Formats: sequence, C-alpha cells, structure tokens
Amino acid sequence: MKVTEIRKRQFEGNNYTVHDLVITGTCSPETDTLEGLDSEAVEYSVDARLLVPKSHFSGTLFAEVPNRGTGSIDEDAANTTVAGMNKAKRGRGGFVDLAPLMKAGHAVLNLGWQNDVPLAAGKGFKLGSRFPVATKDGKPIQRYVRQEVNAASRFFGASRTFPVNGLIDLDYNLADNDSVRVFMRRFEEDKGVELPAAAVIVLGKRQVRIVSSTPVPESAIFDIHYLATDATVSGLGLVAYRDVLSYVKSGKFDVISPRHVVAFGVSQSARFLRTFLYHGFNVDLGGLRVLDGVVNYIAGARRGDFTGIFNNAGAVSTQQFNKRIGDNNFPFAYATSTDAITGKTDGILHKYPPLLQPKIIHVDTDNDMSAGFGWLCTTQTDGKTPVDELDNVRHYFLAGLQHIPFFKPIIPGKRSSKGSSGVTLHYNTFLKASLLTMADWVDAIKLPPMSRYPTLADDSLVSLAVAQRLWPHIEGVPYSSVRNVPCHIIETVSKDVVVPAVVETYPVLTPPVNSDGNETCGVVHPAIQVPLGTYSGHSVARNGIQTFLEGEFIPFKTTRAERYDGSRLIDSRLSVEERYSASSYATQITAAAKKLVKEGFLLEEDIPTVTKFDKRAFGPVSKL
Repeated sequence: MKVTEIRKRQFEGNNYTVHDLVITGTCSPETDTLEGLDSEAVEYSVDARLLVPKSHFSGTLFAEVPNRGTGSIDEDAANTTVAGMNKAKRGRGGFVDLAPLMKAGHAVLNLGWQNDVPLAAGKGFKLGSRFPVATKDGKPIQRYVRQEVNAASRFFGASRTFPVNGLIDLDYNLADNDSVRVFMRRFEEDKGVELPAAAVIVLGKRQVRIVSSTPVPESAIFDIHYLATDATVSGLGLVAYRDVLSYVKSGKFDVISPRHVVAFGVSQSARFLRTFLYHGFNVDLGGLRVLDGVVNYIAGARRGDFTGIFNNAGAVSTQQFNKRIGDNNFPFAYATSTDAITGKTDGILHKYPPLLQPKIIHVDTDNDMSAGFGWLCTTQTDGKTPVDELDNVRHYFLAGLQHIPFFKPIIPGKRSSKGSSGVTLHYNTFLKASLLTMADWVDAIKLPPMSRYPTLADDSLVSLAVAQRLWPHIEGVPYSSVRNVPCHIIETVSKDVVVPAVVETYPVLTPPVNSDGNETCGVVHPAIQVPLGTYSGHSVARNGIQTFLEGEFIPFKTTRAERYDGSRLIDSRLSVEERYSASSYATQITAAAKKLVKEGFLLEEDIPTVTKFDKRAFGPVSKL
C-alpha cells in the first residue's frame, strides 16, 4: 500500500497535525469477489484526511466514513481551530464536533470510498476515490439500468409544478443513444406511462433533456431506462476501507499506530458501515478483525447500494422515491433471524464468529423509525417476535427527533419548513457522547448503557391502529399513519426495461405516544421530556406523501382558554400555563438534562445546549 501526502498543516495551536493523503492499493480477484473485477489485479486510490495529536495519542483512531465526500475534519486550511471548524460546519447534515475526541487524545481519519464523488484536488476538495472501469474479458461491461428522477427535485427547478423542460445528468455513460426510454408515474405504486420519443432529447453521453408543455404533478417520478457502460468497480470502496484500516492498524503506517480502530458514520455513511459488516469486510486478508467498534447514526434498518456495478451510492429509499433500489431487503437486524417472506436465515453479523465482531452502538431518530423502518432492527420480519439481543450491540432511539438537524420541523398549516418557527432538536450532542462511550467500551474502561430502543419485548412497539387510538385530540391535526413500508424486491429486465417488482411487504410497527402525542421510549431529549408541544420526526406533505427528512412540531396552546372554542374542546393537551411556571420549566428541563448526563447519553458541557432551544424560540414560558 502506497501513501502520498499532498498537504500538511498544523491545527489547534500546533497540538495537532492534519495530513491530506492519497492512498493507493491493489485488489485481486484471487482474494476478493467483486462484480466487474476481471481476471487480473487492479489498482485503486482513495483520498484521506488524518487528524493526529502530536504528543498525547490515546491509542484509539476514529475512522469516519464521509457522507457524499464530506467528513468532519475541515477541508479548508484557513480554519486551524475547532471553534472555526465547527462554525463553518454548522447547518450541515451529520455535523460532528470533534473537540471532545481531540481533548481525549483520539485521532480521527476521514477516508474516501464513494465511486461517484466529484474530485477537486487542493483547497476544499472532497474525499473520493479513483476506481477502474468494470470489465469482463477485457471489455467494459454494458447493462440496461433504471435511473429515477422526481419532479420535485432540483432537475426541474424550484416550482413543484414546473412544466418539464429539465436537463438530467445520467449516472453512467450511454452505450446506445437509441436505448433511452422514459416512463412517468404519478405515485410510487403506479404503472409508468412511456413518454413519446420526441419528448426525450439525448444531448451527450451523460445527459438528456425531457421536454413537455404540460405541467407535471409534484409527486411525479421519471424512470429513465438506458443501456449504460463504463461503470466503475464500486465494491472497491468496501475493499479500500478494509485494507487501509488494516494497514494503519498493522503498525506499518509511519504516521500513527493505533491499538483500536472505531468506525463511525451518519446517515448514508452508517448505511455504508452496515453494508461493510454484512458482506464480511470486517476480517482482513490475514484473518484479523479490522474494526473494534462501530458507531452508526440514523441508518434505520437500511443498508445501501454500495457493492454492485451501475449502482447509485447516494440513493436511499423513501415512501415515494427510490422505493425499489433494494436497500430495504432482508436482513435488517445485526443478530441472526429468519425472513418471513423468503425463509432465508441471515443477519448483519451472521458471517462472523464472536471474536471478529465489533462492538456496535446503533442510534436512530424517530424519522429513521418511520422512514427507515427502524423497528426491524429489533423485530423479526413477521412483526410478532423480538430479535435476539447481542451483548456487543447497543441500540438507542432518539424519540421525536428528525433525520436532518438543521431543518426546522414543519408546523401543521405551514407546510414548508422554510421560515417555520419550529424548534430544531439536534442529535449531534448525543453523537458526541456516543463516540466517547465507544472509546471507553473498546478500551475496556466502562460498559455503555443498556439498549433503549423500541421493541415488542416491553410493548414499546405497537401497530399503527393502536398508535392512532393513543393520539390526542388536536383539531385539524389527525394522527399520521403514512410510513415507508419495507418490502422484498426482485429486479428483472424485460424488453430492455429494468422492472423492479415489489414481491411482498413487511408489517409496520411504531412507538406509541403519550397524551401529549410525544414518544416516551428510548432516549428522550430534555425538550421532549419537558415539552412545549408535540414533536415528531416525520411529517406529511400537502400531497399526502411522507416528507423525506423533516419532522413536525405542534405547539401547545399558551392558556387553558385557548384550548376551547366556546364550550368545544379543540386541543386535549394541557396548555403551557397549566403545566409550568417560568421557574418550574427551567428547573424541570435542566433536571432532565442532568439525568441524561448521569446515564451516559449526554456530556455535561452540553446541558446548556439541550435546554436552551425551547426557551430561546418560544415566548409562552417567558410570559408566565
């Protein structure tokens, strides 16, 4: 393995060094069976960014999986402090404050892996990869593929009913311009209607234009079918992650030699790590364990499309879009179970003996429960039986939180998150604590808290019908039973068109709510333990489709009188004045935060952060 340093800079008062690297390795078909890997060994390279303490290294390396090429170590050489880096990153998804890790003497590695990340070496470059083209018998592989684009995306402009005149960049090069066929569906379950040939203009090897004079429904889905070529061997991302970390851990890497390697990822990156584990990559070519610990945040029960050629590493299934990409196929749980549809017995960790399994902290928000079918992390696919608990796995559920922390939750009646007065509750504070908890766990210093995740074993998972009965009376705001329903998918090619078929769906379960409409199981944010409204990690748009990432906030009425229209009750939830005085609210929310610190879910330094959101954003308490 060859390591080339392209930039080196001092960080945090010269106490840390940041190394920007390009790491080159080889992969042979004799050791790895990858789609598109022909009969000979190939060379690949990946970008890396390494943050190393100069004098007090703890022995633990945190290997972060970048999300779409972006990691937590700042790429801008102008930012040389944690404070400056954090300020620059605020507002980005998956924001990770590295200060606690640095204070504890841990090193952090951001390692590129994704095959379709645009690269721009130098200042501000993303962390990507350079993989060879997939071949068979020495020739580039060609295959019919389906690419999904929705009318509400950036391809069709800001207006959700914009007349289609959209440029679409294809994921792969066209092998045959005449092979392009486009179908449109109104909703995910609809059969597509083929657009006339005149409506599809091929502009080049990787671009088409769809032309129409008629408005397109905001929920419309365009399925673009074409004969593609020049795909890269995308499975090398998994190989590179294994081999680079094995090399770093072996003592051959002259910059750092860790005792423990802990991987962590958020959203797409967490799905990458679940895929990495499932396909057996946590054992290196010498038979040794690669990752000692894994911290997975907001993956739900999904994996991802990271192994096959002609993949779409950035895609994730939702209720309406990309439903059929196959990231919702069995297995879902880390422990071994039997699929109710296929009869297959499998699990994320099924391939490993106990000594080669990492310790795992898996954390999901309410959004990942409803949109990412998180209930299948702890439930058999029959929907009736809990999955076995593993001693080396902890599951935590962040009740009522949404997937992306910088979006403001939707308020009913204001169906746009832009300009909403909803309060954003971040999971980032919990993530900081989880990383330090894992460091103690792999170093045998302290065990983590026991799992707190919805499960049938303690009745913290129920049917949608039961949850609906528990929902409080809030006039104009009924219970939302819209979910991304997981399903078993089989893909076939018929008449040059890729046809993904939903074979059968799995049962849907959900955490119950209390009389305020808030979830109480799992790890509950202080602002939800001492609420000023109802928080949900999921919401529904005007067209009845589940929003992708936003949650929902339904404020309590300020006074008891506001809960009534004359003698008619319009809101069964107690008002703010019926719950708190100004002093009691502050006392209760601070006590809730301190309890989470004592239990190991928060850091003491974050108490002001998790208690200030509601006090800052809402007036009712200050008016008491």
